[in-house]
Amino acid sequence: MRISSAIALVGIAATTLMAGVRAESDVLDLTAKNFAASVGDEKIMLVEFFAPWCGHCKALAPEYEIAATQLKEHGIPIAKVDCTVETDLCQEQGVQGYPTLKVFREGTPSDYQGARKADAIVSYLKKQNLPPVSNLTAETLEAFSKSDKVVIVGVLPKDDERREELERIAKVYRDDYVFGVIESSDEVASGSGVILYKQFDEGKNVLDGAFDAESLVEFIKENSVPTMDEIGPNNYARYMDSGLPLAYFFFATPEQKTQYSAEIEAVAKSFKGKMNFAYIDASKFGAHAANINLKEQWPAFGVQNVVTGAKFPLDQEGELTIERMQKLADDVLAGTVEPSVKSEAAPESNDGPVKVVVATTYAEIVENNKDKDVLIEFYAPWCGHCKNLAPIYEELGEAYKGSNIVIAKLDATANDLPSSVPFGIQGFPTIKFRKAGAAVDEYIDYNGNRSKEDFIEFLNENATDKFEVKVSEDKPVVAEDIEHDELSSTQIVPQAHYNVVFDIDGVLIKGRQVLPQTHRALGLLQSNNVPYIFLTNGGGLKEADKAEQLSRKIGVHISPKQLILSHSPMRELAQKYEDSNVLIVGGNGSECRHVAEHYGFKHVVTPEEVHAVFPSKYLQNVRRPVDAIMVFHDSVDWGRDLQVIIDALTSQDGYLNTTKTQKELHTTPQTVPLYFSNSDLVWSNEFPTPRFAQGTFRTCLERIFEDKTGHKLQYTLYGKPMTTTYQYAEAVLNRIAPIHLGPDGMPKRRTVYG
Repeated sequence: MRISSAIALVGIAATTLMAGVRAESDVLDLTAKNFAASVGDEKIMLVEFFAPWCGHCKALAPEYEIAATQLKEHGIPIAKVDCTVETDLCQEQGVQGYPTLKVFREGTPSDYQGARKADAIVSYLKKQNLPPVSNLTAETLEAFSKSDKVVIVGVLPKDDERREELERIAKVYRDDYVFGVIESSDEVASGSGVILYKQFDEGKNVLDGAFDAESLVEFIKENSVPTMDEIGPNNYARYMDSGLPLAYFFFATPEQKTQYSAEIEAVAKSFKGKMNFAYIDASKFGAHAANINLKEQWPAFGVQNVVTGAKFPLDQEGELTIERMQKLADDVLAGTVEPSVKSEAAPESNDGPVKVVVATTYAEIVENNKDKDVLIEFYAPWCGHCKNLAPIYEELGEAYKGSNIVIAKLDATANDLPSSVPFGIQGFPTIKFRKAGAAVDEYIDYNGNRSKEDFIEFLNENATDKFEVKVSEDKPVVAEDIEHDELSSTQIVPQAHYNVVFDIDGVLIKGRQVLPQTHRALGLLQSNNVPYIFLTNGGGLKEADKAEQLSRKIGVHISPKQLILSHSPMRELAQKYEDSNVLIVGGNGSECRHVAEHYGFKHVVTPEEVHAVFPSKYLQNVRRPVDAIMVFHDSVDWGRDLQVIIDALTSQDGYLNTTKTQKELHTTPQTVPLYFSNSDLVWSNEFPTPRFAQGTFRTCLERIFEDKTGHKLQYTLYGKPMTTTYQYAEAVLNRIAPIHLGPDGMPKRRTVYG
């Protein structure tokens, strides 16, 4: 199984749809019945594939509504599909993450590539509704030039070969800009060129005369960035793409921004084309200051070379004045100021078993060390893995005292790495090995378990000069808690774009035995800070109980937050059925009842209670109908459970002490929704042959129901391999492994291996 996860917007835009499709809001609701006709009839349509429980979907909802209302005026419809209801449709459309937004052109989909804000959605769809380059006349030019924030118009005669070049560039940048072409314009004296219209600064820029593809792209990038704008997720990439140094002005309050705005914008104008200036709201993105070696003390100013990453913070000890900001910008361009390198003070004494490295001593101890190999740990003080490793690493240092191997560590949150270092810090701890006298970019990754014995084995294999250290026969497993080993969203920009989802039975454990590869696999993931979770079709107990069982069995701490049982995604139904009567089926005794109540279901009844002689719980709820049936785990009493489920499905509106007439059974639809937590046909236990499982139970129920009513049984499936469960797993990964990439937000794509 391989799930490619696109955390992007998927959308459908529509002009008009059948009356039954349109919802009360301006966002259309699509189902399997009307989907093909709806998207096929529209020139362009944006569709969001979502799940009600998805946090990103909830955040998008108000922006999506605003965009729908605005786009309605332009005849561009947008719609949504609830993937918890339309599971087959979403699977057909290749939906592998929430929300997914797709643009449909007469039924043909493509990924939406814009931001998740109303103005960005509107701008993107308006651009997509146009040809790559629109042919203009003198009459249409004025309106077209105001159609978006940045509009590029080529002034080119019909036979000019550069029209093809403009078309090619427009296809590459159509997501960002609107392009048009006109045969002539008084604004271009030479008779040919390019005009860039913009709704900011001077209003337009003219590239007069000859140009090629390279100079045109440079012209667009240089002039499409406002002299002074507020930077955020919607425009961060544009600043990075410009290639110009970027000056940040951090403000904490509107008053601070207003106090400096007039003067700093005047300075920004004087640097136009040489350096970009931007406001940055410290209340939202204050953590980004650390990336420029600024303290979180506002207001603040600093410059960053977006190409090399060099940082030039303005000293925060003195008063922040316009003169000081302008001088720093001048000095950066002139090359008369050295970039800032964040470093702790070198320790006065550094004779411990583990050598302390700081930014200013990195070259001496690591890069330029021609006599000794170096094993170096890059750590963070708050990192749980690093804390667990500390005593082991100290023991390792003691073991190699007097050898030609240096055991070292560097606090990567308090020290910058030299620009010569060929890697970034993706997670903590990151451990590298460098041989004495190696080339500047030669490092060996350490990917083993974090036990003293494993480190010794690694050094025995890779050291320049062998130093005999005895390895214990019984290597311990290092148990670590991934919940305390997250990357700091305020300090580090991680680059790992993959996660792992494990099955348990047959993958990590076979029968009662832990497979030998299990410890090695988990150790590799832990040492590289790769988030991983466990996804199984087993269940019948709380995640915390299963996590405890699993931790004891495999010898590595597993958090309940890492564990997804077959019924775990069904906890999201608790909000929908919070005040409803729910029949919970499966498992031994009252375990599944306890799980359901733990999820938040308030009114639970089980088949066992229905069949009890004086079932107090059932008597309490008998006056209320069964509003939903959920099979949480394998049935241990098929006859009883099949009977009770059929009773509920064929009752009058779910009242268990009623039944439909024969005519009603064959003419009225199923009214009680039914959910299964997995579709496995068999499962294995201590019995010599596999036992029938929930999928077989469902098959029997389908046959009985169809024989009794003449209808196909309607139900919703969870568990592997259902898309809904994989999407729930993605949401779990998002919760346990948040990734922060500064103002640009989370990466749009991540791969999940299972």
